[in-house]
Amino acid sequence: MLFENIESDITRIDKFVKDQHEKIRQITEQANGLIEHFKVLQRAQEMIYGFDQRDVFNDAQNFSDGSEGDDFLARGT
Repeated sequence: MLFENIESDITRIDKFVKDQHEKIRQITEQANGLIEHFKVLQRAQEMIYGFDQRDVFNDAQNFSDGSEGDDFLARGT
């Protein structure tokens, strides 16, 4: 009886580890795909706006006039 319980625990833990490993593999593949898409978008932005304009465009995106919740972010809440 005790041996059967130990075997079932080992089987259950082994299945859990294999499932987690598969999920990690899937998440890693998805992350790599997103990184590839991001790089393609960056290249397209460089082709459209040029290298110098890319920095100007990124600076413009980071600029805020305070109307979009900056005070909320400043409070750290």
